[in-house]
Amino acid sequence: MRFTRFLAGAALSVALLGSCAPTTLNLPDLPTLAAPASTDLTDRPAGSPDVVIFAVSGRCAIPCLGAPDANVETLSRRGSIDLVREALEARGLRVAVYTYAAHPAARYVSTTTGREERGFQQLQADFATVEADLVRGRRDPARIILLAHSHGVTWARNLVRLNPASTFDVTIDLDGVCSLWERDNAPLLRRIQRAPGGSPWPIDLVPSCRPIRVGRAFVHLKDIALDNVTYDLEVQSGGVLPPRAGDDGPVEGNYYRDGIRNRRVDGSTRGVQTLVSAGENHSTVSYGGSRAMRWVVARLLELPIFTRPLDTPSP
Repeated sequence: MRFTRFLAGAALSVALLGSCAPTTLNLPDLPTLAAPASTDLTDRPAGSPDVVIFAVSGRCAIPCLGAPDANVETLSRRGSIDLVREALEARGLRVAVYTYAAHPAARYVSTTTGREERGFQQLQADFATVEADLVRGRRDPARIILLAHSHGVTWARNLVRLNPASTFDVTIDLDGVCSLWERDNAPLLRRIQRAPGGSPWPIDLVPSCRPIRVGRAFVHLKDIALDNVTYDLEVQSGGVLPPRAGDDGPVEGNYYRDGIRNRRVDGSTRGVQTLVSAGENHSTVSYGGSRAMRWVVARLLELPIFTRPLDTPSP
């Protein structure tokens, strides 16, 4: 029965994905910001974080049909955030963490747990506060890391494209997928965007998972490392793995996975690294004990921004 429901969900997602018309990469106009003179730069407050991690979890697992209201924040319980945080702290860096569920609203009560969760609009607000306090105009700006899984990768990409004048030092994409994204989110997004007072966003977010032409290929927003991202670390789960018996009961098959390698808008892979984690499924790659997350941390610690003083300008 579980296998049948999984196949039904997979078939639905393929049908929905195939029905989406291609779109263009819609970016807000780049605002004109005067760069502060070097003499105007100030130090961050004493004791403030050197690195800020914004982590966005993914969709509730199939056969869940109640997304996005059924979505919950999961990465903090899976150990992936702690793995990254502890690795950076071992380098002597102070780290702050903000966590979110895959949902358009600022806050909502999950139908899965009955608890309040934080969504995309709260992510936007928190990022704006952190950037104003710890990044913009600072001689030693805090580094920004976006860590996201599954549907959370598209939400993280939307934060990046809605802030084209901001620098995102590292994006970590854990098996970003678009299956069911528009089906889940379009009704609520339209309601938010058509509310009295107008949309909170300068662009329509409903088509965020429709194919975009980059060079000769069609990809999704989640597959594009935008120009204001310095480094992108991407993990893809292994191929289609059939359900199998495990020590703790049946292990779900891997019917949802990211099969498109990330690239820049110009088609290059500058600053982009990708791991295909064979033998690990869509869920497994988001756990701290996974091979995928060990690879992420190893690559992260090799990046120049974490191997030299944080007040050294990025390349």
